[in-house]
Amino acid sequence: MTLADLSPILIVAILAGIALLYRIGIIIYRLFFHPLAKFPGPKLLAASSFPHAYYNWTQGTWYRQVLDLHKSYGPIVRVAPDRLAVDGSVAWEDVFGHKGNTRPEFPRQPDFYRAGVERENLLTADKPGHRRQRRLLSHAFSEAALYDQQPLITRWVDLLIQRFHEHAIAKREFDAVQWYHFAAFDIIGDLTFGESFGCLQNSDMHPFVSLSVDNLRADALMRFFLFYKRAFSPLISLISKSKIIQRRFQFMQQVEEKTRKRLDMGVQPDGRKDFMTYFLRHNDAKGMTSDEIAGNANALILAGGGAIATTLSALTYYLAQSPQARERLTDEIRGTFKTEADISMRTTATLPYLHACLEETMRVFPPAAETPPRVSPGDFINGQYIPQGATIAVYQWATYHNEANFREPDSFIPERWLQEDHPFHDPSFQTDNKASFKPFSHGPRNCIAKVLSYAEMRFIMARIIWNFDIELQPGWERFIDRALVFTVFIKQPLLVKLKPAKRATNA
Repeated sequence: MTLADLSPILIVAILAGIALLYRIGIIIYRLFFHPLAKFPGPKLLAASSFPHAYYNWTQGTWYRQVLDLHKSYGPIVRVAPDRLAVDGSVAWEDVFGHKGNTRPEFPRQPDFYRAGVERENLLTADKPGHRRQRRLLSHAFSEAALYDQQPLITRWVDLLIQRFHEHAIAKREFDAVQWYHFAAFDIIGDLTFGESFGCLQNSDMHPFVSLSVDNLRADALMRFFLFYKRAFSPLISLISKSKIIQRRFQFMQQVEEKTRKRLDMGVQPDGRKDFMTYFLRHNDAKGMTSDEIAGNANALILAGGGAIATTLSALTYYLAQSPQARERLTDEIRGTFKTEADISMRTTATLPYLHACLEETMRVFPPAAETPPRVSPGDFINGQYIPQGATIAVYQWATYHNEANFREPDSFIPERWLQEDHPFHDPSFQTDNKASFKPFSHGPRNCIAKVLSYAEMRFIMARIIWNFDIELQPGWERFIDRALVFTVFIKQPLLVKLKPAKRATNA
């Protein structure tokens, strides 16, 4: 009997059987013979990448499932055939820390960035490129540069407070998330491109800011489709033409246009000092290309705008829900400053309860709920050998909500961050594993804008608390529960009302 003698139905059945046996063979290999087979985790996740890819890149709910996995299986869990979720309590130093010349680096996972930024930047560069770019960019984020940038930042915070007074006087509710985005993106736009996006001036979302938010979701979807590119290859051309993906390309194009425009203005136009002032002033023969500057501008906009808006939104929510914390923070701010003019990025750096509130906000609602993954070079994590090629991911939200690391992990308790000599210090939280808390990542690739971010958030929140009392509107108590994560939080609206602060007057 020859192949020609077989009926089409039988041929299809044979091919289907071969395909089935092939898939069964792959599953058996992944479960029992794969280099990661020794690591604990659900068998379904070890057998297939689909659950992780689907819930992480299309649904935005994976971060909560990872917490349950850590509780059940420990600090290192196999969550896909070639992927491990590692709790921050054991990952930060071994995976992200400085290696020196004694241990190999856990390099960034290239596929994570392939779906996002096409231009090389500080996040995507290899080790030599990262070192070169960071050396140049660091000048813009020094302490001296920070205070040089105070006038630019103050201008937009003044306008935010003015708009908030308009809402308060009119006694109208408004979406705090939207307005924090207005302020954060106007500030980072002015610092990066030499001009704001006009959100606060026009009381409206600039299309560029909308594109930046859409860009996060588009990147996640592209990761999903590129991961399964064989299955989706017939649809890739259609997917790339979809509205959300096209908006992503529009965002990148606008970043490049705004970057070129700012570069043409020179080092210090009109005497102002912004990021580009420092980039250009120190851009020597070993400096950055215009494409690299545009790539870093993209990263600064997304990180500097989104992360600050996320933290301020979450802190507003938690203060509205936590009367004791709200009262203590209000007393600290209104009791420290005699006038609003006394509030600056420098003076707010000395407020311990404000800093504790920011730390606690970034613990319960971290801006980067998932840290961009790394790849094992074949090295040890927490004494366990991780085979070369395994993808390593730290899910900050899961780490910070794990009761193995923090007592009462789901509660907003700023007191856990206070020093022992502070009157509100609570010794019951001394056993918290604060070393596992790294909201700006860790090691040589940690967030270069950490100091600026803290200073900006302290300054904005101090000005708000000085001027207003915050009320959460009914129906928005589940703001935190509604949030989705595509590496960072995609936030829902948060409706609040503000009341002008009542101040004691001398008789």
